[in-house]
Amino acid sequence: MPPRAAPRDYRLFPPSTFAPPAQTSPYPPPAATPALTPHRVFLFRFCWYSGLRDAHWYSDESATRKDGIVPQEMKGVFGVVKQFQFDPNASGAILTRPVNSLQFSFSRPYATVTPGGAPSPINTPRFWHHTRLLCGAPTLKTERTNDFFIVHSGGVSVDGVTPLFAYQAAGPGVLLVHKSSLALPPILQTPIAFTFQGRFHEIQSVHVCFGLVVCFAQVGDGNPAVFASSSAWTWQEGDPSLSLNFLDTNTQVGFQRGSDFLSQGFRVLDVDPSTGQPLEMWLVWSDYVRNGFNGQLSEGGRFYMMRAWRANTNQRWSVDPAKMICELPSGRLGLTGRHAHSPYVERFGSAGLRVVCPVGDAFANNRVFTVTRTDTNYAQGEAGKSDGALQNGWTTRYIHGTKAASGPVGEGNQFVASAPHGYPAAPTGQIVGGDEVPHGINLLAPLGNSTTNKAVITRLYGPTAAGINRGANSRGYVFNCFRIGCADPLVGGPFVAQVGPGNQDKWVETNEASRVVYSPDGTHWGQCFAYANAPLIPVVFFGDKIMMGSSAPPAFSGELRSIPLPFAQAQRPLALCNGGTNRLDVGPPVAVTAPNTVTQLQPADYTGLGVPPPPCLGSVFRVTSPAQSNITQLLGIWRLTADTPTTLISQNAKIKVRFWVYPLPWNGAVQPLATSTPFHAALGQYRNPSAQAPQPEPKDQMALSREQFSFNFAESGDAVRGWFPVRIDTDPQATYAEPGTNPPLLRNRWQSDGGASNAPFVAFPLGLRLLSRVGEPPNPCDFVIAFDCVLAEPTLQDYPSAALPLTGSASAAEQSSITGFTCQNNWTIEMSGELPDHCWDFTDVNRPQNKVLCTLYRSPTKWITITHELNQVVLRFANGDSLALQASNFQSFAPLRGSPMLFAISCTQTGNNATYRLSASIGGTEVFSTTKANIPNMQPTEIRFGNQNGTNIESMLWYAGRIHETQARSEAQIADALQTLDMLVLRSFVIPPGRGAL
Repeated sequence: MPPRAAPRDYRLFPPSTFAPPAQTSPYPPPAATPALTPHRVFLFRFCWYSGLRDAHWYSDESATRKDGIVPQEMKGVFGVVKQFQFDPNASGAILTRPVNSLQFSFSRPYATVTPGGAPSPINTPRFWHHTRLLCGAPTLKTERTNDFFIVHSGGVSVDGVTPLFAYQAAGPGVLLVHKSSLALPPILQTPIAFTFQGRFHEIQSVHVCFGLVVCFAQVGDGNPAVFASSSAWTWQEGDPSLSLNFLDTNTQVGFQRGSDFLSQGFRVLDVDPSTGQPLEMWLVWSDYVRNGFNGQLSEGGRFYMMRAWRANTNQRWSVDPAKMICELPSGRLGLTGRHAHSPYVERFGSAGLRVVCPVGDAFANNRVFTVTRTDTNYAQGEAGKSDGALQNGWTTRYIHGTKAASGPVGEGNQFVASAPHGYPAAPTGQIVGGDEVPHGINLLAPLGNSTTNKAVITRLYGPTAAGINRGANSRGYVFNCFRIGCADPLVGGPFVAQVGPGNQDKWVETNEASRVVYSPDGTHWGQCFAYANAPLIPVVFFGDKIMMGSSAPPAFSGELRSIPLPFAQAQRPLALCNGGTNRLDVGPPVAVTAPNTVTQLQPADYTGLGVPPPPCLGSVFRVTSPAQSNITQLLGIWRLTADTPTTLISQNAKIKVRFWVYPLPWNGAVQPLATSTPFHAALGQYRNPSAQAPQPEPKDQMALSREQFSFNFAESGDAVRGWFPVRIDTDPQATYAEPGTNPPLLRNRWQSDGGASNAPFVAFPLGLRLLSRVGEPPNPCDFVIAFDCVLAEPTLQDYPSAALPLTGSASAAEQSSITGFTCQNNWTIEMSGELPDHCWDFTDVNRPQNKVLCTLYRSPTKWITITHELNQVVLRFANGDSLALQASNFQSFAPLRGSPMLFAISCTQTGNNATYRLSASIGGTEVFSTTKANIPNMQPTEIRFGNQNGTNIESMLWYAGRIHETQARSEAQIADALQTLDMLVLRSFVIPPGRGAL
């Protein structure tokens, strides 16, 4: 086989960004054209300078720059158009093609800060503080029908290049492995369930490992089978059937075992320097005893390890017998519901192994521990169970979460999914999924060569925590990501994952909150596909495709589908704010009970902590709670609004509050235990102790009337993405139906600490009370909190995407527009944007229904607004006409936070009127189109980012647009433009193996 070149780093900004914060600037350095990884990622970047033909362009995988005239075969890409792109990291605030052909105007009558906390003077536009990934619209293909398909694994054959794909046809109960293409016959076709030596084996999870196929099964006896243990099976090309590698003894008889995510695939820790191919691979997995089976909760779990090796790349794999390497200790205080989640393995030192073992599922069980050895003799015996145990060559350490069976509770990140980041010669950690946490995808940094180092987990992707009304207590959005697919573990990418809603109540159409996200490098993630009414399903790579199986009916029932790897662009988009009246006026914190402390910080203080500037203008405090055994829960109380007769909040107001939290990383001293940080945040009526009789306890100042919300963070801060926004929405007059009451008993959502329904006073100051989780000692924690805004008005309103000033008076919406073009009889305008992570989306049940995204404007009597209304995109014309577009089949125009919004409008003159075509892809749906005739031709000369008057805008992130002044593009041309992000002046997209150069 041809030698494989050593992989090169193609991350879009360096891995040092994710080290514990030591830098003072939150901005990554401007990215030069990244080095490219052979056979995997290819960046195709056009940089226009003067005219339409002079260019620097890249045309091959060596990224060789070609100067001069663009080749004839490339001209069809461009045509005579005008383009604009927001990206201050390139050559200014706005890039245009041709150069200086379009003008960008912006106005904001107040100074504020950027989303990264940098000063933003009057009339200065704000751009996102780090590069984000925008994905083009997908092209969906149905690969198989008439069965319920389960996607298991994607990978490569023994040559390290040819794609392999494993999936299950559930109807006949068959596992199939395809090589190169689904059009070719499968190279393996075997039953999912079978009897071997009198015992029943049912395959749960399958992984493809450089030509080696490994299957994990649950094992039972009887008919129907009573499951009691687990087994592992192997196969490679040339084998007549699966071979049994491992059969465990009985554990917890009667509990089902396994899931599709019990293993997260193999790890290559070293490669053959002469070929770049692996000679040794490691697989670790758990038995994943299922909770809540037959009315019982599991108690315990096991972790296993297997090694595959070969003397050279021309030989078949030899597979050593798997061994159980560790078993969970007994539950905390007799609490059941604990089981083993999906582990991963990394190199320890130069020749050792470390297995990272996450544990769930109940609060006091969540933890992460490691078992580490200085050699690779994993068959020596089982590791010890207690923290610090030394047994059979293993050292056991708890690195995140609950430390022991007594003492303070430290909830850990009970992650499931994981994938290697970096490559064997230079690993940069593991990308781990979230399990009931507010951020779906995180980076767990390498743990280093000390067994005592704690986990440092930083955010990579995820919409942010937001309060949801849920009776007396509300819980923030939390997400699950149970599988992360890595196309090539030797180069750390590309990656694909499915992020879905957690188990919290009161999501709107819960299943529709799932999305497929993609990353070319592991650090930049973007939503690339959305579907309606579908829960979590595995997604994996198969060559240049992302494969998706069936889910619960009706969405994916009977279908195996695919989309190609998305076209993607990383840049810093324009962030627009819709203004508002910020009523924030933070008072000093109420004293908390020792040893907890709350200290107000000045900029020099938090800079000294390695914390970047907060993305807001309010007061900043540091909150510290050291390890303790008593239940001293109060972490702080703040008055959020002024306490004067003219500033009190009305009981009729609908209240929205945003603050930011920066959990400080483990430092071995103040925070000796790396933990997750759970809070109960009571938002409600603040009673000033100077104006009323002192209360018996400080927390009683908000005991009378409040609504309680729950949120948590499993990550530590980092210098780029480290500030986590927390949104809390509430309505003091809102009621809910008490569960189990007939007739329904309506209760006010605002209640006393005793649970009595209790609306606040007619007018009151607003306060915030932070407690740790009720009934448990507070986590050892150390975090910084920065207050952003309080919006309190009788009518519904949305959050701005960036900070409002602390003036207490109304701040006007930012106004921006693009001019310098004149559309003729036939024209097309294409646009690309994204919903901010912490603003509106369709899951907000009380949000205003109509969202005006932008306006194509000519005059007060000639304009077209582009509006999102529930699950459709609508054009509304100045003369009263409208044109609505919905997605069809199982997809939906239901945008989520962080969703791409791509659309195009074309117009063809027909007599005195015109025919309009509206095309859109919202959230990663396919491109859908519709037309309507006999509407006046508006012939726009301006794009206004907001309504036609520029007085009201929606908080949006804007990337780019393209204007064809004299061409009404066809449906096919528009679909191609939205799929390839063709409106971008600078374009980057992934070229997977086998596709070659464009």
